[in-house]
Amino acid sequence: MRGYTLMELMVTVALLMMMSAMTAVGLQPVHARFRLRLATDSAAQLLVRARQRALETGRCHHVEVLSDGVPVASGAPGDTLRVSRRRDADCESRVDPIALVEVERVRLPERMTVRQESLGSLVFRPTGRTWNNAAWRFLVGPEEGPRAVVVAPLGPVCTLEGIEGDCP
Repeated sequence: MRGYTLMELMVTVALLMMMSAMTAVGLQPVHARFRLRLATDSAAQLLVRARQRALETGRCHHVEVLSDGVPVASGAPGDTLRVSRRRDADCESRVDPIALVEVERVRLPERMTVRQESLGSLVFRPTGRTWNNAAWRFLVGPEEGPRAVVVAPLGPVCTLEGIEGDCP
């Protein structure tokens, strides 16, 4: 007789299942690094687009950190970045949250957070400069190993491997 016995097929399937389980466990750190890079790149691209929109429209653009759709205080973790612009061209007066129009929102991948180190919200002037002409830093990723996204006052938006350093 030709063919395989039921026992031989069951042993083969069990071995394949064990090897695939070991592979899945071995790929978890790679997947975590990929999610961290994806979250960092998404945050950096949003900040670049916000600066570009401020230049194109001639309006101030505000960047806020949200947690479950609600703005959080500086230093508190959130899962989303939101860009809003003012309805009017006045960038000098105090902003009323009702006077902001949402332009874009980016939700980070699962188990990734973003924290803003500086007080207040990041505002891009119509010239592309940050509101107070200072660098802004966002920490993206899990608490134990985040990466930094740094916004230069007028210049690049950099992603750093750790949390130390500045844009070149």
